[in-house]
Amino acid sequence: MDKNLNDNMLYQQTFMDCIAQQISENHNLLDIRKTLVYFKNKGISKDCMYACLQKLRYTNNKEVILELMDFVTGFCRSDLAIY
Repeated sequence: MDKNLNDNMLYQQTFMDCIAQQISENHNLLDIRKTLVYFKNKGISKDCMYACLQKLRYTNNKEVILELMDFVTGFCRSDLAIY
């Protein structure tokens, strides 16, 4: 497997693990949003972030995940949009 692809998959898993942990610890939605911004600034693309959240939707608090997906797609107040 290509090293870059493997690194990218590991990075995506790190993102999903971090979000899942924050949800399980009942972090505030806006605090979790800060994590989305952190990963965006580290280079995760909008499509990748959305796909990762889509995967988490079935294993975590669906309502929180849907709110986070809204931040990614911009279906929220413009000052809260991630991309």
